[in-house]
Amino acid sequence: MTACTLRPAVADDARFLFDLYAGSRMDELAGAGWTAPQRETFLRLQYAARDAHYRSAFPAASDHIVLCGDAAAGRLLVAHRADALHLVDLALLPACQGRGLGSALLRELQREAEASQRRVLLHVEMHNRARGLYLRLGFAEMATQGLHVSMCWPPAARAAADTAAAPLRHATRIPSTA
Repeated sequence: MTACTLRPAVADDARFLFDLYAGSRMDELAGAGWTAPQRETFLRLQYAARDAHYRSAFPAASDHIVLCGDAAAGRLLVAHRADALHLVDLALLPACQGRGLGSALLRELQREAEASQRRVLLHVEMHNRARGLYLRLGFAEMATQGLHVSMCWPPAARAAADTAAAPLRHATRIPSTA
């Protein structure tokens, strides 16, 4: 795998971000029977609505372009909250999928969350293949709403156990009487 880095997204990335989004929807729209201009119009409307929602719901989110070498390979959009890191969007070009890049980005996000004692939250479409990746990396499904599943890392049971055990970590060791 080529060394990958992140850089802040800028206005000049708008075309790449639209193309990335459109590429992620092509399989879904293939059977719609639409002409290319109809697909383009639909995708532009959907992209604009999604972008407006992200800006409204996550105004302070960190928006980054994933670079492999010098080439744009994807997007990582994360909202940093006091209690959690909310993975808003992780998208990779098809040519960059299945090579461990998504896993590496998620593991880095998990390390950041662990270091700051926060959870990682995300929502994924029920039939999105990334759902399997999230499960393999230890995310737990928390709730289903429509076609989306909300997921959390670490799973709530582990987080509750960690919280319950926290006072014991600092307890004075009691000598054994046996």
